[in-house]
Amino acid sequence: MPVIRLFLRGHHAATLAGAASALLLVAWWLAGTVLPVPQLLQGRNSPIALEMALPVLFAPLFAYGFGGVVLRVEHGSRRSLLVPDLVLFLLACAPIAIVAGLAALTGDGDFAAVVARNAAVCAGASLLLLTWFGQSAAVTGPILYFFVVSLVGGNPDGSAQWWALLRAPGTPQTAAAGLVLLAAGLVAYHRRARAAAAMRAAGD
Repeated sequence: MPVIRLFLRGHHAATLAGAASALLLVAWWLAGTVLPVPQLLQGRNSPIALEMALPVLFAPLFAYGFGGVVLRVEHGSRRSLLVPDLVLFLLACAPIAIVAGLAALTGDGDFAAVVARNAAVCAGASLLLLTWFGQSAAVTGPILYFFVVSLVGGNPDGSAQWWALLRAPGTPQTAAAGLVLLAAGLVAYHRRARAAAAMRAAGD
């Protein structure tokens, strides 16, 4: 247990979980608020709801919590880090399940489906990019994708382009896509991120 506590402290687990909770609660409080989207391409975009936008900040949160100098330090560990990785992952994702669950129980099922899906997509994408390309890509990649989605990912009737997952309605299919991406991010992070961190450190 002391090892796990040190691990979680090094990865700022409390800050990560607290910030994620605050972010989702703000999204719930402001649900239905519409962000103005510049009409750059007529007919290809429409206003985007705030609850679709705020979960993109899970990308920098996960990059901060799972990356950094501590990742390189841990590469020299002879212990298996599977359990600490899983504990950190569950703590980081718990706010998604709790807030979305509360929203669903209080009748905000549409909000719950969208915010949970978008948080899972951005968190999973951040972990994948952190694994393969580093912390900067983990932060900027999902944010850039969101900007493209917000500008040209919508249709005049309010529907979304097939590739604009963050704008899509909260359906079982899009929820499954978010969960798959989140799981893929965790697996890739645990299996490769530590080796990638060591290679980047050796090149510094």
